[in-house]
Amino acid sequence: MKANRILIPLYLAMVCIAACQKDEPALAEQENPELQDSSRVMTDGNPGEAGVVKSAYLNGELVTYTDYNGEIVLEGDMILRDSMLSPSPMTTQTTGFKDRQWKNKTVYYDIAEELPDKYRVRNAIAHWEKHTPLRFVKRSNQRDYVHFVRGSGCSADLGHQGGRQVVKLARNCNTSTTIHEIGHAIGLLHEHTRTDQAEFVKIKWGNIQEDKKHNFRKWSHWNYNGFNMGQRMDFQSVMMYHSWSFAIDPSKPTLTRLDGSTFNGGSKLSEKDIATVKKMYANE
Repeated sequence: MKANRILIPLYLAMVCIAACQKDEPALAEQENPELQDSSRVMTDGNPGEAGVVKSAYLNGELVTYTDYNGEIVLEGDMILRDSMLSPSPMTTQTTGFKDRQWKNKTVYYDIAEELPDKYRVRNAIAHWEKHTPLRFVKRSNQRDYVHFVRGSGCSADLGHQGGRQVVKLARNCNTSTTIHEIGHAIGLLHEHTRTDQAEFVKIKWGNIQEDKKHNFRKWSHWNYNGFNMGQRMDFQSVMMYHSWSFAIDPSKPTLTRLDGSTFNGGSKLSEKDIATVKKMYANE
């Protein structure tokens, strides 16, 4: 997901410690080799699970989401709290996405003991710290923090919501996907949902799973206080869906460039991703 329709208020950060546990690979000083390939970022937080598609009001606008046993998920992997939604368009009934940035460009976090392959988190955090002004600090007793925990898929609470929030990682959520989910945790949305979407991509509605079609709508229908970064969609953004996301027939795309060509999306932060985060956190 990518170039960035940002909820002006949202974000994450920390640095990898040299003394990693012996049963976990240490972070290489050079760029993680995993980020050099074209592996696709996972964008499904609940693979194989049957959710219920529902609608409610967010920031006064009607939005569609999937309810997985009480967990509200937007666009496959972005988690919201029930308190953000309202059964009516009365904006006073919801906190929406107001003031959701991580203060002082600092994201406190911890890692669940049962999370396998913890190096994914350490590598992803190191990548964020290397390329952005955000800092990720191991939590001591801070109230607001991100908890990296094992999940059935790959997903994250969207933006700074207060208290403990999660980044969920299944075993197959690689470092690139972890970078992507941290992007959501700090406030980034999916690149393909830019308001000028139709100028850059074709959506193959007939090949999209019926209960996932709402994942391809523009962010503007949520009434965000957000922005598009740059004048063109960033196909290299780590926040970009790949061309086969949520396909009925995985041999055929759900999303292509206007000329019909396909793409994998980015495996690491693009230049526009970095510029977007700097703009989002300029006043923090």
